Amino acid sequence: MPFTDPATVQNASSFHFGYHEGDNSVAADRASGILSFHYVEPMTYWMAMSPETPRTYDAACAYVQRLAHQAPDPVARREAQAVLTSGSEDENGKFNVSFRDAPWCNGAVWTLDPNPALPHADGEWTKAMLNQIGSAGSSETLSPSGEYLDSLEMMADVLDYRPESLNAATLPLTFATDVNKPVVPTWFSVYEAADTLARSLHKQHKLIMANTVPWRFGAFTSLLDVMGTETNMFDSDGNWAPESDAVMDLRRTLSFRKPYLLLLNTDFAKVSYTGMSLYFQRCLFYDIYPSMFSADASDAPYWKDPTLYNRDRPLFEQYIPALKTLSSAGWEPVTDAVSNNSNVWVERFGGQLFTVLNPQSTLTVTTVSIDVDSLYPSYHARQQRYIVWNVVSHQKVCILSAVNHFSVPLSLQPSQTVVLRLLQQPRKLG
Repeated sequence: MPFTDPATVQNASSFHFGYHEGDNSVAADRASGILSFHYVEPMTYWMAMSPETPRTYDAACAYVQRLAHQAPDPVARREAQAVLTSGSEDENGKFNVSFRDAPWCNGAVWTLDPNPALPHADGEWTKAMLNQIGSAGSSETLSPSGEYLDSLEMMADVLDYRPESLNAATLPLTFATDVNKPVVPTWFSVYEAADTLARSLHKQHKLIMANTVPWRFGAFTSLLDVMGTETNMFDSDGNWAPESDAVMDLRRTLSFRKPYLLLLNTDFAKVSYTGMSLYFQRCLFYDIYPSMFSADASDAPYWKDPTLYNRDRPLFEQYIPALKTLSSAGWEPVTDAVSNNSNVWVERFGGQLFTVLNPQSTLTVTTVSIDVDSLYPSYHARQQRYIVWNVVSHQKVCILSAVNHFSVPLSLQPSQTVVLRLLQQPRKLG
């Protein structure tokens, strides 16, 4: 759930919310079994500027100085102070700042160094200090379940030449080949911040969650308990346009058995119920949880429109329980199963569950061969009869006798995913 209070969604339990990006309803979330997370973008300060203020470096610096020393709002004052203590600098000693007109902020975007080891005077705030505000609540009831780091790989290539950043870095420095100077890429300092935060949270038995990862850097995934990204799997006309198998494989592989979550950013009015079903089934194959946000990642969010989420409610009721079953079993890198049709893909979860996907736009017939010797080394287990069960439709697919390989015949609709479970058939008594 991105930001919206889950309790405002009609009959919310049927959507199986597990993670809330936001701490605006901690007590209610906890009562509903939902983990809530304090939001932070670890490397930026979005500073709103009035329309008449010039979008220039000097004007932005003058304004941030005023906020840091004179802002009546303590939050605005702390954020501006963090620019002065933690702002990254270019090779000329100027702050790294850009100007954006985004739905959530029109003004300056400062790139900051969130390294907790940065020095600061007493009473001054650093970006690292701001990032950790939400890790402790006023009481156990009001304390969120952890921290949510948004846009984790954003500003990754912005280079920080500031001497204080170089001195505080705990990772090995690199250097800029064009000017031959040592430098800290922003993603290095973000890694340091995430590592420190994860250690602190885990000591408190809390979690760390992040968005937009992994796209380029696999290093973050070992620090995170939950990860995901915003994406779009439809074209501008609402037609199905899924992300590649390579991208989805990267997410599943690097997150291994940790939860991976998608937020769909698209024009939901153009996407049909059938299209949404394809989205759910593609996620099901990789055991990646589907959800929705907004066309522009801000305005008119999906979860505030009952017309949309009530239309799609049956998909959540049908597919999320199957996704949870796969997650509980755990993804296995070695499938011990293969399709005789190279265009049909297979994944394995635990020792009994398999997902099979037909990514093509046509009906496909295939046979999935399961290597019983590898899957069940026990002689006794290999001698049993097994029922192949469709976890989503709750129907029997076939019965398999004891052989070296189980052969499961399947007919798959375009873009269809099936989840198969091997169930040992009880022997009849007498």
